[in-house]
Amino acid sequence: MGLPLSLHSRIAINMTISQQFIILMENYCLSHKPGLPDALIAATAIVCHSPLYTLNTKHFQFIPDIALYQSVTY
Repeated sequence: MGLPLSLHSRIAINMTISQQFIILMENYCLSHKPGLPDALIAATAIVCHSPLYTLNTKHFQFIPDIALYQSVTY
C-alpha cells in the first residue's frame, strides 16, 4: 500500500521538463520505444534531480542520468 495522495508533492510540467522530454524521445524513441508517460516521468526526475522509484526498472534503465531504484511491494 502506498502513501495517500495528499502526502505526495506535485510537480508542474514546465519548459525545462518539456525540453528534457523531447531530448529523451529523440534519443531513445527508436532504440527503446519508451512510452510517453515513462519519458515524461524520466524527464521530470532528471530535471528535478530526484531519484526514481519504480517497479518497472526496465522502462528506465537505459537512461543514464536517472538515479533508479527498484521499489518493493508487500
